[in-house]
This record gives sequence, structure tokens and C-alpha cells, in this order.
Amino acid sequence: MKNIEIIYNQVANSINDRDDAFTFIKDEIRAALNGSYEANYFARKSQIKINDSPPEEIPYSSDTPQAILTNLLNELTSTRDAVLIRLKIIDRVMKKFRFGKYQDSVSKNKKKRGQVLYFAWVCFGFNLILQNSRPDPVVGFAKFKT
Repeated sequence: MKNIEIIYNQVANSINDRDDAFTFIKDEIRAALNGSYEANYFARKSQIKINDSPPEEIPYSSDTPQAILTNLLNELTSTRDAVLIRLKIIDRVMKKFRFGKYQDSVSKNKKKRGQVLYFAWVCFGFNLILQNSRPDPVVGFAKFKT
């Protein structure tokens, strides 16, 4: 949907750094926990931990990610679609900054890369051993060049 891209780009551009992104996500997840069934389900599956303390009081500003998101949703979507689009935007921000359910995907990818590199290293080392050995009819490949 074209509207989702427009809204996402504006919200993403209003987030200055990872801390801003986490504050935005945390506030949105806190609100989603008290929202509709879909929003509550999304919040629980997001794997964002929300403590019991109330959110910090931030003075209202029209350039915060929450304000931009709310204003654009009011302008560009129907009330019925607003919740689902809001959840999609939150999910994309979580994915971009690797929060919650997306946090583990980084470590899984690094682990896979590490396993592939280890396998390549083992194969390369084994190949060097084979290249530096010559066959001996009695012993086999155990005799190395000197």
C-alpha cells in the first residue's frame, strides 16, 4: 500500500537514533497492550518487555514519531484500517532497529555465518594438508614433504 510507505518513511525520518526508536516502540507497545484484540496480540508477540512503571512524561510535540504517526493515520486512512497500519509501522521500525522478536535474528545470522566460516576454515586446512603431502605406497598420505 502506498499509504503505508508514506507513513513509514515520515515516521522513520523522525526517529533520530536507536534510543528514540526504543522509546517510540515501548510507548506504542504499552498502548497496544490496552487496545483491541489485534493490538494486544501484536504487543504480546513483539517480545518487547514493558515494566510496570508509567511511561515518562514527555511534553507534547508535533514532531515526535507518535504524533506524526497519529496525524498521518488520521489524514490518510480510515479508522478501521488505522490500527492495522499502525501495527505494521511499529513492526517495521522494530525490524529496522532489531528490537524484540527481531533481536535474535541478528545473533542467529552471525551464528550461521560463523558456522560457515568454521567449515570453510576446516576444509581449507584439510586441503593444505593434502597439498603438502605426497602419497607413499606403503603408508598412504601420512608422509609429508620435507
